[in-house]
Amino acid sequence: MHSILISSFLLLSSALFVSADYGVSSPPAGEIFKIGDKLEVKWTVGNIVEPSVDVKLVHGPAENLQLFRKLCTLDPKVGTCTTAIDENIPSGIDYAIIIAGKDIGFSSYFTIQAKGLLPENKGCPKMGGKDCPENLPCCSASGFCGATEGHCGTGCQPGKSFNGVCITKGVDNLIKQKTSLKSSVVKCGKKICNSLAPCCSEKNVQPSNTAEKAAKSKRA
Repeated sequence: MHSILISSFLLLSSALFVSADYGVSSPPAGEIFKIGDKLEVKWTVGNIVEPSVDVKLVHGPAENLQLFRKLCTLDPKVGTCTTAIDENIPSGIDYAIIIAGKDIGFSSYFTIQAKGLLPENKGCPKMGGKDCPENLPCCSASGFCGATEGHCGTGCQPGKSFNGVCITKGVDNLIKQKTSLKSSVVKCGKKICNSLAPCCSEKNVQPSNTAEKAAKSKRA
């Protein structure tokens, strides 16, 4: 169960994070909160019915989120919990919110600038300072990890993507297939043939030309 939640957190941290019946819409990804600011947590409730949930402020990498403070315990139908940022919260770029009950929901990563200096963000900008993982390999121009053309295409940040490249497994396999096809291309007369469009005889002669020459010989 724990590994499933980690995968879900990574998969959907690029926007509104929804885990089963709790969808956390606020705070938004990449938001910066300073001392005195109000941190307003908002979420939607699905079909699950339970008397109360805990709203928790956590921090750290997705695979090892640590509880910093429980903010509220309330009826999940309320859908909101507000707290003030105080001077005792260590500055960090990897804070998130968990709505925890029978089910669970996460927010995207956001930043708190309070006690001490902010650490340098050396990773994909809106992923808590971490590079993109293998299952979401590309860091998009807007700073989120994903595996779509929008993440891996124009504006992708290779230095913050998995293995330092902007390419998905599917694209990688396609390139390998094209390379393989190119190396197996054979010319039969004036026609180019390959494994997807075979046309060559054992003597590397285009069959249509052979048939045409045979017909001309008979007419002669």
